[in-house]
Amino acid sequence: MSPFTDNRLTGPVMITASSLFFALTSLFVKKGSDEVPVGVMVVVRFIVMFAVMELLRFTGRITVRPKNKRLLLYRSVTASIGGFFYYFAVASIPIAEAIVLKFTYPLFAVTIAAAVYHEHAGKRVFGSLAFSFLGIVVMMSPISFGMNPGYLWGLLNGLSAGVAVAFLRQLRATDDSSTVLYFHSLAGVAVSLP
Repeated sequence: MSPFTDNRLTGPVMITASSLFFALTSLFVKKGSDEVPVGVMVVVRFIVMFAVMELLRFTGRITVRPKNKRLLLYRSVTASIGGFFYYFAVASIPIAEAIVLKFTYPLFAVTIAAAVYHEHAGKRVFGSLAFSFLGIVVMMSPISFGMNPGYLWGLLNGLSAGVAVAFLRQLRATDDSSTVLYFHSLAGVAVSLP
């Protein structure tokens, strides 16, 4: 292993950097959506992501060995569609609310994993999920927001991400993260170009 991956600070540093880049992406989407169509931003994001993944593959830094191709396809497409929903939500409603809606994905992931993969989730878990969803409804204030479609985009992003996470949990048994990210970027380009 390299000194970078053996370092105990690697995880916290990567999480912090990821959070910073996620916040900057949201800010740039919000600021840029007045002048650049959201669909164009999504296409550029996936093209850049695919170019970086292809460069890493070409230089031997990552290997791409798909094993469960069908589940890899399902996960990649749902995650890519979720990217669209997230960008549209950020462009339509306040960033904080779009992010809260994005992070509804655990509600959907647990429910889907229980229904599709028969993962055990007790009454306490589902009670907590229902309480969390009630909090989301209160945050959206459905009586006063006048049906802004951004809230629907945000919830659809949470649903897409939840499906992708449920698939990922099963996919990790056969495919590594490099393969998953590579196919996510490839599916993102294919889904967003039209």
